[in-house]
Amino acid sequence: MRITELIRISFRALTANKRRSLLTMLGIVIGITSVVTIMALGNGIKAATLKNLQTDQSGQQTAEITFLKVALPPLLVLRKMMWISPIKPLQTKSKK
Repeated sequence: MRITELIRISFRALTANKRRSLLTMLGIVIGITSVVTIMALGNGIKAATLKNLQTDQSGQQTAEITFLKVALPPLLVLRKMMWISPIKPLQTKSKK
């Protein structure tokens, strides 16, 4: 078969099944959009995480974790872990 004949047959099939063709194109658009959105969200979260976990000038990594209520026992448990260096509760006053 020639290319021109294949193209003619495919256009006839598209025009004969308009609803099916429209739904197929809609599904493809929704699928591509969802993949692009998920990739963008993943890259954004990765960038934000890397920004929060950067090392300072002394080569030490720090992370700031905020809670609504600071529970003291989890801080004591974290202090006992050998791979976590000093943990200091950060006390800030929030304006309400």
